[in-house]
Amino acid sequence: MHYKIIALHGDLMKKSTAISYITLDENAGEWTFQLVQHKTIEIGSSTTIPGLLQLPITEFITVDNEVSIKLTAEIKKFIEEFDLWHKVDFIAFAGLQINEQIYFGNAAVVAAAIQFPVISDFHKMNLALAGNNNIYAIAHTLLHLQPQMNGEEKNVALALMAALRWREAYNVLEKDTHAQKNHIAGSVWLGVEA
Repeated sequence: MHYKIIALHGDLMKKSTAISYITLDENAGEWTFQLVQHKTIEIGSSTTIPGLLQLPITEFITVDNEVSIKLTAEIKKFIEEFDLWHKVDFIAFAGLQINEQIYFGNAAVVAAAIQFPVISDFHKMNLALAGNNNIYAIAHTLLHLQPQMNGEEKNVALALMAALRWREAYNVLEKDTHAQKNHIAGSVWLGVEA
């Protein structure tokens, strides 16, 4: 199987977002990838992380939606810059990490605006199953990526997780995360939900 994926993850503490276009191929259980395009975008934030976590829930949701709109604009720019409108199967979307458990970015907003399927929320299931949030470990096994990953490699791992989720295959293993069981992590948004 051949997958063409845009992957995005960001880190509020590092004030950057990484966007990549990746192809993944699976043949008889062997996975290979090609990082075709990559871009790191500096982001600013006028709010500190502790300040974000102190917001009332309605304001937090408002900021989350504003961040989603900004990330959507960056994804659209990336698609246009590299002429990818007809070359993408889906988007792997981790959003913007605030801390180990909280991410900004509403994938339903992204899916509705861009009209591509968006696969997101990889961390939530692992945390619910008492895992250690080491969700990218499967990429070490299947793609031979090193445990300490840079932005590009994290996006490759994210793309792999999305492809496995799309196939409805386990993408987080108990042996890697110490969760209660192997599981399929991620939500699929088609754009009609928002």
